Amino acid sequence: MRARASVGLARAPTRRSRATRCFSRASAPERGISASPARVERFHRAHGSSTHRILVVGEGDFSFALALARCAPRGWEITATSLHSLEATETSWEGGANVEALRAMDGARVAHGVDATRLSTTFERGAFDRVCFNFPHAAGKGKIHANRALLGGYIREALLVAPRGTIEVALAPGQGGTAADGARAREYGNSWQAYARGAENGALLIECAPFDDAGWRALGYESRGHWRSARAERGFQTAGGVAHVFCAEDRARELGATCAYATPFTRDVSVWTDDADSDDAERVVVDAFDVARDGADVSADVRRVDAWRDPESGRVSVTIRARVRSTTVPLTRERVRAFVDRARDVLRARGRLRDAATGDARWAGHSPKP
Repeated sequence: MRARASVGLARAPTRRSRATRCFSRASAPERGISASPARVERFHRAHGSSTHRILVVGEGDFSFALALARCAPRGWEITATSLHSLEATETSWEGGANVEALRAMDGARVAHGVDATRLSTTFERGAFDRVCFNFPHAAGKGKIHANRALLGGYIREALLVAPRGTIEVALAPGQGGTAADGARAREYGNSWQAYARGAENGALLIECAPFDDAGWRALGYESRGHWRSARAERGFQTAGGVAHVFCAEDRARELGATCAYATPFTRDVSVWTDDADSDDAERVVVDAFDVARDGADVSADVRRVDAWRDPESGRVSVTIRARVRSTTVPLTRERVRAFVDRARDVLRARGRLRDAATGDARWAGHSPKP
């Protein structure tokens, strides 16, 4: 079986053992803190007692913000906000006592009527070092497009008020649409597509971590929200959730942060070759993508998927499938399309492109395409 060719590597990658891969991932620096109280403590030990400004949005009864304030070190500033009014917090969400407790704590403040998708209308640019949103959900059941819009709008606005900080959002099991969901992963088309929501706003998904539901509940956190109403008989499913951490692309580059959960694109390109059984087709496509990459940290693994002989000319057209991915660049359909179009221009200039057969960009391994 012919091995896949790869663009973006000086040599073919060696296969690492599972233990080595796990060690590399585990040794990566932690970026997020909302996943667990233990991460708050580790972050404090690593960065000392300097002031850290945290914005918590989308609170219901303010129990998460209070739990965070209880474990936060002295000197941290926590601004806890909700979309609804104080009256709704006290009556519908039964969070009046939590609000009072927060207001009595040094370094904590509370604000109401704050829309997570319009943060820049309330707060100044760069006002925070970190923004957290736990288990967001648009009103009503089954409105996945509304939830994707909510997630994207939050990331966009959070980047404005914390442009050099981290943007965190905890999602229920399976919602994120990445491998971090594990056994609870849904079909990609039925997820919120967290990586894509970050990428379309210029943010890279730099970390995913299990949400420590038990750890936060031990500090008083209670999941009260539900898609039916605030006072429903059960809250969102938070056990088994995943905390997703984003930051701006340029900031990720400064930090040396990478994305272990990048969603790959695939694109089909058909090229002319003299022999359908030779490696010529793969070689010319690899070379074209390497030229198109122009130093960018984007890889394209290519493999042959089909071949066709023109009955009139006798020429052979081989279809090559390129799997485009990056661990440092937040890829969107537009960025991938531009990358592939540059490669096609190279092939066209060399007389190797079969113009009549080029597939559409689509997400690898998922159907339907976004």
